[in-house]
Amino acid sequence: MGKESLIKEEKEVLEFLQIVDEIYGFYRDTISAFQEFLKSMINAQKFVSEKTNLPVDVLDELAFNYAKDDKEMDKNNFQYSCTQSELKKRINKDGENYKTIANLCIVLIFQYWDYYRKKIAKQLNIEENEIKFDIMGDIRYLRNSILKHKGTGNHEMKKCKILKWFKEGEEININPEQFEKIIRIIKKSLSDFS
Repeated sequence: MGKESLIKEEKEVLEFLQIVDEIYGFYRDTISAFQEFLKSMINAQKFVSEKTNLPVDVLDELAFNYAKDDKEMDKNNFQYSCTQSELKKRINKDGENYKTIANLCIVLIFQYWDYYRKKIAKQLNIEENEIKFDIMGDIRYLRNSILKHKGTGNHEMKKCKILKWFKEGEEININPEQFEKIIRIIKKSLSDFS
């Protein structure tokens, strides 16, 4: 039995694929929550606007604050504060929260892969660098750009073999369709490896 067949049968591969599924579920749950929160915020602003005759653009300039409880509503005790407009932009489909959650999940996937690849190599008594998948190499380049270059593509982006979406100097902003494609390719690459 060759190394490839052994890798396919490794329980660590199955565990890693389960984690990838869980991360994808977390990603989808989170962006769904952003969508619902945005709808809720728009409806609340509409309701307040109708009751107070204040236009939505005026409400947009009012603060939205996160605090632990009402006793902490003193402006010096806010955990976070922004305008309602800033919040709506952040949770909109093209907003910063979508970028942040996708980037966080990419980093998390690679960290788990790094851990499981070591376990697989040890189990098979081979060198870790003998276990290679193009998709995981591309994710490593994305991870490095996210962590070491503040979410901007670094020179490694030109090495990507599959995920050729970003160039050096471009913002890493993975949309939901791209994220889903990444998950499908990971699962196919590891499941079909034989």
